Amino acid sequence: MTPEDTAVRERHGTLLVGHFLIDRDGNVRWRFLEGEATPADIGRMPTPQQMADTVAQALAA
Repeated sequence: MTPEDTAVRERHGTLLVGHFLIDRDGNVRWRFLEGEATPADIGRMPTPQQMADTVAQALAA
């Protein structure tokens, strides 16, 4: 972890994960934020298949 990661963890008690699919123009095409909807979602991550399907859909668009 970086010093910044450590500082955030000390202030907030946890670090959550985010995944982003950004196109070559810099537009966010998809995002997944851990625990975004409810605290029950903390620890739930997209599966590799879900991520691969998301990339395939973005490439087809």
